[in-house]
Amino acid sequence: LEIIDAKGKLIRKYSSNDQPRSVGAVNIPLYWVREEKTLSDKAGAHRFLWDLKYAPLDLPLSYPIAAIYKNTEPSATAPWVMPGIYTAKLSNGKGTWIEQFTVKMDPRVKTPLVALQKQHDLSLLCYERRKELTTLIKEIHAFRVSLQSQLTSALSTVADKLGPMEKEAGQLENTAQGSQEPSFGRLSAGYSSMFGILQSSDWPPTSQTTAAAAELEKQYNALMAKWKILKNKK
Repeated sequence: LEIIDAKGKLIRKYSSNDQPRSVGAVNIPLYWVREEKTLSDKAGAHRFLWDLKYAPLDLPLSYPIAAIYKNTEPSATAPWVMPGIYTAKLSNGKGTWIEQFTVKMDPRVKTPLVALQKQHDLSLLCYERRKELTTLIKEIHAFRVSLQSQLTSALSTVADKLGPMEKEAGQLENTAQGSQEPSFGRLSAGYSSMFGILQSSDWPPTSQTTAAAAELEKQYNALMAKWKILKNKK
């Protein structure tokens, strides 16, 4: 089952081969947790609900303090979609069925569409950056492990080169707690916090929120430039 927006962009994809996400170690009783439904390939009529969001990030699940017995969903890591026309495309290997439908805004919300679009676009930026940074931090960690492996048997001349590189990569990966120096780890936390602010209401983003998002982007671009230079030194 594919959910596609009016521009032809794939927003969400479900499959009968999907495996429920692991709840993992959480500090709440499991009877609060909502059972995750997967798409069925059995014959007959089925009801399957899309939560009107993009695909969640591949991160450990966490749960909000506001719990509902057997119906508490994980804290959101993906934004709501905009109101508009969408297409549901269902395929089963034998045929494909396509149906258009409309997502409408809650009529009680009076926020202008242009402001909702800005909120959506900033939220989507935070979402895409967090997705990117999750992969990037793993890449930098692997880079550091490789350098550390080489340092164990390196000649002093080589170690003099690799040692500072490993240290710099560590500072890019994550800075120590309490440090104000930017790093990709701190940046990911910043985008996460910004995402939570943006998605917490249907009000237009404040000027402070917009400025903070611009500052995150500035730090992101500066760190990416440093990382590109560093990994090309190896």
